[in-house]
Amino acid sequence: MSATMLGNESALLALPVEIIEHLLLFCHPRDVARFSTTCRFSAHIVYPLPIYFFDDPRRSIGPARLAIADPCSYDWKAQLTRRIKAEHDAWTDTVDPELQSTTLETFASTLEEASPIASTSTVPPDSRNLEWLTNVLSKSDILNSLSLSENQFRDRLNACLALPTKDRLDAQTRREQRNRSRCFVYDVRNYTADTLWGPYLPNGEVNWKHVHAIVDVVASNLRELSPEDHIARPPTGFEMTRAFSAPGDFSGRDWAGVLGFDMCASWIIVIYSVGLHSLEASLLIVPYPPHSAFNFSGTDDRPRDATFFTEGFREATHLIELKLRLVPKEHMRIKFPLDDPPTRVHPSYEVLYLCGSITSRGMSIGQDVTVQGYVFMGVDCIPRWRLTSVHEGRPQWCSEGVQIGNVGSAIGVASTWTAIDHGDGDPVGPTWFWKID
Repeated sequence: MSATMLGNESALLALPVEIIEHLLLFCHPRDVARFSTTCRFSAHIVYPLPIYFFDDPRRSIGPARLAIADPCSYDWKAQLTRRIKAEHDAWTDTVDPELQSTTLETFASTLEEASPIASTSTVPPDSRNLEWLTNVLSKSDILNSLSLSENQFRDRLNACLALPTKDRLDAQTRREQRNRSRCFVYDVRNYTADTLWGPYLPNGEVNWKHVHAIVDVVASNLRELSPEDHIARPPTGFEMTRAFSAPGDFSGRDWAGVLGFDMCASWIIVIYSVGLHSLEASLLIVPYPPHSAFNFSGTDDRPRDATFFTEGFREATHLIELKLRLVPKEHMRIKFPLDDPPTRVHPSYEVLYLCGSITSRGMSIGQDVTVQGYVFMGVDCIPRWRLTSVHEGRPQWCSEGVQIGNVGSAIGVASTWTAIDHGDGDPVGPTWFWKID
């Protein structure tokens, strides 16, 4: 190192600490991380700075907050270094699966730690975490990489983005991707008692591959509909995954945002089905042979035949408006077959029981069809929504849903539906529902 460089370094470190901190705020986090390695004094200066480049993780909701219950245990510098390395690796043409998995895990934790939206904010401030994440992923193809056959972190990020990165791919590749998702969503072998008949892993955690497939099918189909179809679109993108971004008041016990600003709220449900009758006095109905034909297109240990979904194949689109309100547990008229009531895994999140009425847009539904269910926090601190339709006092169709983003996120809930008794010949299908103002 030359004498001139040594002199400049000494001059910089001779400045008051607050001046050095202010100067570093104009730098890219990557350069700040490099500066922290020059000496012990610079490392001490940089230690608290990540909070200026990213959201304060102590304000996050859900898994991230539970993981840092003790703020003193959060290693700010290590997180900054980890994210800058992930940024570099995402922009590098690497095929190392282990390296990619670590990078995707870093991105997923950054998404989790995004700041929530305060209920008093008329114009909520942008999330630094999400700004950085959006910028990095817009210049990377890591979410489209095929070097990882399955990766829960990648599937979670793709589900939260609602797959806009697929627009980089040609039409044929997009069709093949959607058909792979269809094969997973409509395969009845993916719905068992071990997975509670929903998008879960046997250990009780969310199966983000399943959620990703649900979002892929619904989002891809919605994109192909014309405005004249008058089918509502869910709010998508990373900003819509922030905690409390859905309309409503989250100040009371309603941590999941079931209600609006009054004692009731409206939700929109988009339901897709394969070869089914139109709705008849029930949330969903009886399968036609095409559904069975797909599920018997391969042996028990082989993939289903993807050619079932030809280029002209279309699911039936059902749009339902659901009005929900919270009710005491004693008002529940039905009991779910499994895990009822669910285990309360965290004292801050009580089980919320709800009831509602449904109205259809373009379909005939009986006047006495209602919906009952509850919202609870899962073992991985991801909210679960469990609903069932009730007709003439009898439960008929049930839904197992996962909050796509954080608690109370505007992007809504991805779920699967099936018959309440889960019979061998019963159909399954994807749904997506979200709260409207």
